[in-house]
Amino acid sequence: MRKKLISLLSVFMFVFIFFGVKASAASPESIRLGGQDRYGTCSQIVNQGWKNSNYAVIVNGYNFPDALSASTLAKKYNAPILLNGSDKLENTTIEQIKRLNVKQVFIVGGTGVISNEVDDELHGMNISTERFSGLNRTETSVSVANQIGTSNGIILTTDSDYTDALSIASIAAKLQMPIILVPKDSVPDSVSQLVENKNIPVTYVLGGQDIISDAVSSKFPNVKRISGSDKYERNINIINAFSDKFDFSSICLAYSEDFADALSGSAFAALNSNPIVLVGSSTAPVTQCFIENKSFSKLYVFGGEAGITGDIVATLTNDKTGDKPQPSPEPQPQPAPVDPSPEPTTPTDTSASHSELQKNLYNYLSDEDHRQSVLNRAIELHGGDTSNNCVYFQSEALRRSGLTDLPEWVCNTVQFTSQLLQRGWTKCEDLAKLRPGDICFTTNGPSHTYTFMKWCDPKSYDYAYICDNQSNEYGGNVYHKRNVDFATVLKDAIAYFMYEN
Repeated sequence: MRKKLISLLSVFMFVFIFFGVKASAASPESIRLGGQDRYGTCSQIVNQGWKNSNYAVIVNGYNFPDALSASTLAKKYNAPILLNGSDKLENTTIEQIKRLNVKQVFIVGGTGVISNEVDDELHGMNISTERFSGLNRTETSVSVANQIGTSNGIILTTDSDYTDALSIASIAAKLQMPIILVPKDSVPDSVSQLVENKNIPVTYVLGGQDIISDAVSSKFPNVKRISGSDKYERNINIINAFSDKFDFSSICLAYSEDFADALSGSAFAALNSNPIVLVGSSTAPVTQCFIENKSFSKLYVFGGEAGITGDIVATLTNDKTGDKPQPSPEPQPQPAPVDPSPEPTTPTDTSASHSELQKNLYNYLSDEDHRQSVLNRAIELHGGDTSNNCVYFQSEALRRSGLTDLPEWVCNTVQFTSQLLQRGWTKCEDLAKLRPGDICFTTNGPSHTYTFMKWCDPKSYDYAYICDNQSNEYGGNVYHKRNVDFATVLKDAIAYFMYEN
């Protein structure tokens, strides 16, 4: 009897452990590469990335304009970027040059930012030098671009700030696309000469017309503009634009309020095709959302805690969605699944919709091709992940139906609700007022969101036809039947719905 009881308990424990709690993913490893100052941080980054190198790129550690184009040059020679002062070699620079056994140094910038005395010191160490410079920041970037070439495309960024250039630096380096600094409203002659009679496959323009005007972008071939409401949204939009080129197993964090650490880190990030995510004194919602929805094993933090604090790092690594244990319901008899239902043969009367936008949304999602197109875009916005796309799906459908200012970075139900409330939408719990095209949110989080299309039985609030991202659970049908006012083992009940006034 005792043995039988032990056996039964063992079986029970196995069932509970296996079915009762989902395994939680380990938190990403956080690796801070920081020193006492920008030179010390640069040295830590170089130690992490390079055991030896025949080449190194030297830039001024306090002058961003000339330095911004250095990442593509560094990657061309698999070289680290070394920060230095203007008048002499820093001790950290000398130490790295000796450790790496460098034979040639590329200096980016004129003698005003890296003096000839630095050249002389390097020559005294039997190291050859080559300088890339011009009369101004734009000409310096053009000098580097001539060395890289334009056959893979070019990148235009503002000459008055550094954040957009740093956002794209690692992928620009990997793809060997030169970063060219331009003013907002004019194209310098040196840039015109660079692109003249060249077969340039693509020109990426970073920022909206308030940063680089259409008058400038129109002078370049095959333009693709990547913009955003601020530097953090542009940072994430730039990363998403090249999501198929990045390796997201590691992510690099850089402080947005100074260029030095991110510039040092750009060559390091390019080594393994990792993105650079910008963080300020707090984490922007778009950044938090991006991190939450990426599965990565390492988080490299550039710089000391005077920039990116330990609290921010802890939040991004320990509180990621998916890293918390998620309790599952205990095993219960499964109810019969709700079968996908065919399209209604008679369209619902949308005159009862709360607004023109809701009516547009209903009409748009009534088309099967439109539904599939929205789903495909939702997956793309989520970096190719086919799960947990409900907010991406609903947001994209709304943008196509007229809510064009809804940001693409919105990725969870709390943000989604907040965005709609900011636009004056009504939040309601009275199911008698639920109309076609309204956006529904379920309990527990909310855990899910979907578009209401019509009641299965107008006299009952139990089941409805809806549209969402869960087509894989309903025979590939984006349009399907779902429980509404009650919960099942697998699906939560509705908590509230929203509509435009």
